[in-house]
Parts: sequence; C-alpha cells; structure tokens
Amino acid sequence: MAATVCGVASYESQWAKEITDLLASASAHGLRLAPDTDKRLMLFCREVCAESPFVNLVSGSDLPHLVTKHVAASLGVLLVEQPRVDQRWVDVGTGGGFPGVVVKICCPEAKIVLLDSSEKKTRFLEGLRSKLGLEDLEVLRGRVQDLRTVGVPGTEGSWPGSVIDRGFDVILMRAVASLAESLGLIEPIASPKARLLTFKGPAWEEEVRLADEAMRRHGWRFRGITPIPWTRSRILCLDRG
Repeated sequence: MAATVCGVASYESQWAKEITDLLASASAHGLRLAPDTDKRLMLFCREVCAESPFVNLVSGSDLPHLVTKHVAASLGVLLVEQPRVDQRWVDVGTGGGFPGVVVKICCPEAKIVLLDSSEKKTRFLEGLRSKLGLEDLEVLRGRVQDLRTVGVPGTEGSWPGSVIDRGFDVILMRAVASLAESLGLIEPIASPKARLLTFKGPAWEEEVRLADEAMRRHGWRFRGITPIPWTRSRILCLDRG
C-alpha cells in the first residue's frame, strides 16, 4: 500500500541512474565505498519513499530529488571525514537517516548513533537497520539536550554503558539549529577532540561570525567549508580542542 501511495516503481529507474552517476562522481573525487553501496542505497530510497507519506521523512515534492538532493548531500560528509573504527559518530536530528544512514551504507565499519526525538522516525530507522543489515548502528529516541540522562537502549549488540559518558568524536547535524545554538546543544555529548560537520547555505560566513562567542566559550574553532561538487550543499567543519 505504501509503495503504491509513494509511487516507488515510477522512481526506481531514475534513482538507479542517479545513484550510478553519484557513485561515479564520488569515485572520481577519491572516495572508496563499500562494494554493495549502490544496492543498499536503492533499498534505502525505496523504504524512505514508501514510508514518507506516513512518517513525514521527506516531503512529497522532494521524493523525485531523493538521490540528487538528500543522498548526494549526505555522501558529501565523506569528503570531509572518513569514519575510523576507533571513532564514535552521532547524527543529531537524523530524521529519515540523512546523513547518518548514507554514511553507514557507504562505510559499514562506521559506528554511528542516529538520534531523533520522533518515535515514528526512530521506529522506521530501527526497521531500516534490520532490513539493510547494518551492524554498529544504534537508534536513540530523544532530544540532544536531554542526553545527559539517556543511555543507549539495552538491545543485543548495544555498546556497554552510556555513549554520553564516552563522548562522540564526530557529530553530524543537518538543519537542526543555528551554529551558535548547535554548539550549546551538543556540549554534553562532544568529546574533548570532537569534530562537528553541519550543512550550511550561502550565508555560512555570517553564521560563523555570529557564532564567534559561542565557539570560544565551548572551545571550538572554524576549520573550513567544503562545497559538495555533485550538489549545491556545503559542509561546515569545526574542530574542538
């Protein structure tokens, strides 16, 4: 029923070509991704499209641009930071899994927590984790400002203890809040040497300027802005410590 509402079949050939072109662009820019990335990205798109009318993962007008807009922007994260096995990543306000699920599909070795306050969206992500066979991917429901008192659910395979006690090495944020506000929100969960990757528009320089005091207060410094060559998005990077 969901697939009929969404029109998954009508998008599949378009998505297949767009995924092929996107991965070719990524390869041309030096990214080396998991061998089955194309198949898992297609399955991910199918699931997002099928559930969006019921869970509000992506707007109906954005579904034709699911790959070229949402998946493409998410893939841009890997131009700035490649996951390492000793790192802990968190995607704050992940929604339908952008960019966290895309990063995980492309780099299965990544250890990522997907954080969102919506019960419907976290249920979707839990089902998606199973369907895609993604290990070391935790789904956590809650607000980032409440994470001092929230631990990882005690499901099989969960990391021991609280990820908050350990801090995150890489924090992903997409359209969650202004840069200054974001730094206050993630203060309790950022490790002493954390890196923040957040998506920003053309006015990013002004936003950095307005966040100057917050950056100094929370111990962050501006590292750079990376335009994503295969889409219009930019990734702003801050380093801590």
